[in-house]
Amino acid sequence: MVINKIETDKEGGDWATDIVEAINMMCFTMRVHSNLVGSVPGKSQTNNSGSDKRELYTIAQALQKPYHDLLFSVHRLIIRFNKWTAVKPDCPFIQLTTLDENKDAKQVSLNKSKDNGNADK
Repeated sequence: MVINKIETDKEGGDWATDIVEAINMMCFTMRVHSNLVGSVPGKSQTNNSGSDKRELYTIAQALQKPYHDLLFSVHRLIIRFNKWTAVKPDCPFIQLTTLDENKDAKQVSLNKSKDNGNADK
């Protein structure tokens, strides 16, 4: 029996383009922008600014709202069945802030009656 090696070696980082494509496909499938998770190695990739990443994070959270609504449908049914009037399910969003606000993030609630606290407490 003779084993022959098939020459498939790539030299000089030639696999990097294949890795980037695979990472982008995985992130797109999970509905996450690849710049948010820092999954693409290397300096040649486009790195967004802080403002762009803040907006991408806000968009990623907004895309989760339909899932929150589905999750809360059971809670709303229980609240209606028990005739609770002052109870509202809530999943606050974490809004990333700018440096002029002197904090990293703050909570934003969709319920108007709830006090919006700080996420960095």
